[in-house]
Amino acid sequence: GVAQAPLEFSGMMGEWVAAYDEQEAVRFLPGKYISYYNGEKIVEENMTYYQVCPETCTGGEGLEVPCFVLASNYEQMCFAVLRQTSELLELSLLGANGAILTYHRKKTN
Repeated sequence: GVAQAPLEFSGMMGEWVAAYDEQEAVRFLPGKYISYYNGEKIVEENMTYYQVCPETCTGGEGLEVPCFVLASNYEQMCFAVLRQTSELLELSLLGANGAILTYHRKKTN
């Protein structure tokens, strides 16, 4: 069966639009991360949630932030959840120069 999202991550569920490129969107489903560009599905990955980022993501530094890990065929990608409100989601792709990715909840018509 599909793993339920931990309560702390339930607010992330749904679709988000990138602040830096409105053509880019991500959808969070329990245990799934799906990215879209211009309405086309780009990738669908299984994701694992952590209350505290595992050391495999932080290089041994005990980063006290929640994160999720995408396990793809190529590499593991770790995203720290920096800030999450009902309308705003800020993620940091760990190991990628600390770039912060900002998303806004997709408006439903």
